[in-house]
Amino acid sequence: MVPLSFLFGFLIIDFVSAFGQSFVAPQKALYLYKVLHFTPIQFGLLMSTHGLAMLLGLLLLSVWGERVNKRATIVLGFLSHAFLIFALLFVHQFILLFLISLFAGIGGGMVRPLLNVYYLDRTTLQHRSSLIGIKEAVSSLGEISGSLTVVLASAWLIPQRTFIFGGCIVVGASLIALRLLKSHRVSLPTPAQLAHAIHLDEQLNDIPEVALTGAEYE
Repeated sequence: MVPLSFLFGFLIIDFVSAFGQSFVAPQKALYLYKVLHFTPIQFGLLMSTHGLAMLLGLLLLSVWGERVNKRATIVLGFLSHAFLIFALLFVHQFILLFLISLFAGIGGGMVRPLLNVYYLDRTTLQHRSSLIGIKEAVSSLGEISGSLTVVLASAWLIPQRTFIFGGCIVVGASLIALRLLKSHRVSLPTPAQLAHAIHLDEQLNDIPEVALTGAEYE
């Protein structure tokens, strides 16, 4: 099973990142409509562009997934989303926000699959479904908590404060990921472990074929 320190660390990443995104989302929609005076078409283009960019990120990951640096990609994915949140403070032109949404979507689309890889690589087959279920439950809890916090703190949360706070939360998730992935690398087997594995394989090869065949039906 996954070490508890690793599990708790990654669950914190999932919770914090989901919290930060859902914390910003309601204020972002109102900000684009009421402050920047974007039309429904412009708002729809921004949202659909971000979604399509995430799909593009998944496609790129499926092609080059084994060749990319997973740790760097996860951290950059978080930072790209934080950049989009902070950009709302200074960028008011539709075309610039469109391009930033495209960039953030590509990076953000790669984060969840790569995090799942770290989960699955460090647990046994019999515990994988339970672990992913816990992961998704924690992410959902983060989304609910983020939206609820916006409701409870709406009296003093002007858009600028929301974006600063939400962006810092996502940056915090990237820093946690940077630290956690650095301290949980896959260790290579020692020479003693390799020798034991080779010796065990030789013993299995010495077992008669009839005995192996009969074992399948016991």
